Amino acid sequence: MNYPNGVYIAFNLSRETEENIKKYCEENLPDMEMNEDLHCTLVYSKKPHEPRIKRDHCRCSGKPKKFSIFGEDDKSLVLEIDSEELKKMNHEKMKEHDFVSDFDEYKPHVTFVYGWAWEVDLEKLPPVDFPIEMEHQIVEGLDEEAMDSDKEEEKEWYETIWFSM
Repeated sequence: MNYPNGVYIAFNLSRETEENIKKYCEENLPDMEMNEDLHCTLVYSKKPHEPRIKRDHCRCSGKPKKFSIFGEDDKSLVLEIDSEELKKMNHEKMKEHDFVSDFDEYKPHVTFVYGWAWEVDLEKLPPVDFPIEMEHQIVEGLDEEAMDSDKEEEKEWYETIWFSM
């Protein structure tokens, strides 16, 4: 397997965790459009990679840590996860495959809302009181055309908003 544009490795959430997150969002973020692709990224590396990457068949979990806002422009609402297991797996994969990250530190998290999260008052959100269970690891190559397309759509969206003001 060849990953000319880099690699994305993530865990899908368990069905129970997804249902708990949907319920949490309905009750506490009713005006926000919830992320429908709930997952926890393990590795996101834009460095080209050639050998096939073995998918780990394991389940893992974490404890809800705190809500944060990630992203400079996007302002996404994420739930940071406390999981030494995820941090260890990230470190091992990064080292084993010589991946390169855009970030100085790996922060396990689940994105609840993409964009528009600057409207959320983190202090008013009740804590998450259920474990974050993950299963079914995903390994995919990054798609350069999709990344370029996303950047172009985002640019057009900002230009539309900016020029219509």
